[in-house]
Amino acid sequence: MDAQQYLQRLNGHDRPYDARNRGQHTVALAVAQPFVFVIVQAPVIAGDLILVVDGTNGIYAIKRRSGKWAWQYRRDPPRHFAVFGESAPLVLGDRITVGFSDGYLVTLSARDGTVLWTKNLAPEAPKFLDVDAQAVVSGGNIFAASIGGGLYALDKKSG
Repeated sequence: MDAQQYLQRLNGHDRPYDARNRGQHTVALAVAQPFVFVIVQAPVIAGDLILVVDGTNGIYAIKRRSGKWAWQYRRDPPRHFAVFGESAPLVLGDRITVGFSDGYLVTLSARDGTVLWTKNLAPEAPKFLDVDAQAVVSGGNIFAASIGGGLYALDKKSG
């Protein structure tokens, strides 16, 4: 079962999530503290977690078996306009790398959401800082791009 099917079952939905209609689906999960968010990327499975990225600079980790909230990470939105969306999470073992609309690429611990490193990919861009494309890995590097800052090759362990 993939992450989309799991979230459907967890929430009792019979309508599949369609990534082409991003921003039009809301997921409400019954966790210790209920929360509602808009899905902007297809959910991703990372071991025992389902990762969901919202449209407001947040990533949520939900425990697969129980549906309980494991952790979340949020960034402040940029001061200027942003393109709607965030990047899909890149899962590399126990690390999760995701881009945000403030121009930052962030690598988090899958265990607890602790920040392992951050990198500003648009340090001199006046606007449209967004890192909306999913990062990719090749060898020891993560390749990621921001709209205003271009393409970067970063060490996958240290950024």
